Amino acid sequence: MSRSRVLAYLLAGAVAVVMFVVAVIQGPLGTKGTETKGTDTKGTGRERQKEPFTIAVVTRDIGQDRAGAARVALDELRDLLRTNKAEGELPLEFVGVAPGDGMTIDMLRRDHPRLVAVIADDPALDGRDELGVRMPVVGTCRWENPPGLSNSFRWTVAPDITEVGWQVRAYVGKKHRAQQLIVFGAYGTDAAEAEQLGKGEPGPAWDGPRPPPTAVHIDRPGQMTAPELRSALSGGRGDAVYLAGSRSSLTDDLRALARAGFRGPVLYAPGLLNTCVRAEPEDPGQVPDGITLYRVGTAGPGAVRAEDCFTVDTEHCPYFLRLPDRPGALEEYEAAQTLIRVYRTVWVDGRGTAPSDPEEMASALHGSLNGQIVRGISGWFEVGGPPGASYTLSFGHDIWLERWAAGKGRWTVLGPVSAEYT
Repeated sequence: MSRSRVLAYLLAGAVAVVMFVVAVIQGPLGTKGTETKGTDTKGTGRERQKEPFTIAVVTRDIGQDRAGAARVALDELRDLLRTNKAEGELPLEFVGVAPGDGMTIDMLRRDHPRLVAVIADDPALDGRDELGVRMPVVGTCRWENPPGLSNSFRWTVAPDITEVGWQVRAYVGKKHRAQQLIVFGAYGTDAAEAEQLGKGEPGPAWDGPRPPPTAVHIDRPGQMTAPELRSALSGGRGDAVYLAGSRSSLTDDLRALARAGFRGPVLYAPGLLNTCVRAEPEDPGQVPDGITLYRVGTAGPGAVRAEDCFTVDTEHCPYFLRLPDRPGALEEYEAAQTLIRVYRTVWVDGRGTAPSDPEEMASALHGSLNGQIVRGISGWFEVGGPPGASYTLSFGHDIWLERWAAGKGRWTVLGPVSAEYT
């Protein structure tokens, strides 16, 4: 045999070995941890492929993490299936989508033909396309149009304003021992916010003291005379103040409260009536000595810490701690959990046969959302509400607190209210 033929055989053998090694490596790694393959090896002893359904996550943070919070939720379902040794496929994937003007369900369906649900902060998506297909759209915020509630989303993980109200009152009552919450600025559209702060009571799981009552005044402190303001504050030093409406006069209001002798907590919530618009990280200026300024938010402002899992079963804390460090990630996680809970209830726990057609799956998800119980960071939530009104996760949803640290010149995130007033 010639030397050239021997070299050719040796080269062919080397190429074959390399191709075999590459195939072995790519086999197990090519599908592990991805959402786009729809792979399931649980309970069957072999690998099976199925084209997945798509859940679009419309998020302005698409360039940062490609809807990472939704992927965390999907990983949790994978672990559930693995633990339960459940038969069947996992036909779900989450796809991050950048928001755009005039975005519709039809536009999303053209880009994602197997679309079955949407998570969004755009209230213009109404959940029905031109063909009449009903598709669940779970909102991560709430868009209010005072003085009434809007139907921006049929389901949303944003808390009702009444829920924000009783949590604020519970916080100042237990943490600051306030006997009364005094609300200033109940004028015009701000009156709706002030009115809602005095309504609503804790849910059946609440075991704390009764929240303090509210006293409502139309004017802001900076617009009142000194005698008027002192009379409004006659409840004593233990009282807390809530400033409704615009933050444009915040500096004047704080100075007026200090001149009137008030020394205590002051809370305000920029954008409370429109939680789809994030508050800017504004500087409130020099806060008078003795006054503690809090900013109330309805969305997680950033990273979820171990102490924020205070009221949650510890087995779920690792999932929360893996959430992306950005505002709104927690809300995307809870919206994803809302949809995944339906899948778990109907097609895992219920052992039903999942539809293979995307329109049938979308309709099944849409029809099964009401009444689902979802685990959130602050407890359990029931999805649903009265017919004709905006739906929300009914009780237990946390609001978040930030405190202005004058010495540091910045806002400090305290975490969810439930952990703070305990």
